Amino acid sequence: MDSLNASSLQAAYSMGVQKHDKFSLDVYKAFDVPVFQYDCTVSHPAQICDKCKFFPACLSSKFEGKTSWTLKEAIEQSNFTDVPDRSLLMKMDIERGEWPTLLEAD
Repeated sequence: MDSLNASSLQAAYSMGVQKHDKFSLDVYKAFDVPVFQYDCTVSHPAQICDKCKFFPACLSSKFEGKTSWTLKEAIEQSNFTDVPDRSLLMKMDIERGEWPTLLEAD
């Protein structure tokens, strides 16, 4: 994250927070931007901060009975769809679902 242009960063996404999510707190402290956290395998965020918002949703359809969104739908839920290129930061750790999720993204 050292080479990021902090002035252009508008929001961050932590996909897959489980019980450990140092990324959310680090990004919030470093850039003071909203951090949107997603994970359908837990009921609450691993990290809490003033601008963090947790969604109990996954980016995969393999979790039957759980809320599941595409990457586009997850970003739509945060209301950051109309932003300049390179203004969103994402960390994705979703148990081997990273490539399928990115391949489906538009």
